[in-house]
Amino acid sequence: MLRPQDTRTRERRSLAGIWQLRLDAEGAGRRDRWFARALDGAVDIPVPASYNDVLADAAVRDHVGDAWY
Repeated sequence: MLRPQDTRTRERRSLAGIWQLRLDAEGAGRRDRWFARALDGAVDIPVPASYNDVLADAAVRDHVGDAWY
């Protein structure tokens, strides 16, 4: 099994922390360029974690679609 390692051309970085999350069941994020601005209506969520398990809402648990951080 390959394991991540630092090399001259690759550097590992931890992404752990509190991130903002917004679910996008309709797929509007790409069209509306959510990546170009702050996420309106986003919730804070710990990373690494599964948002499906962290948030108690059944709609989040069963979400199918894009998730923007």
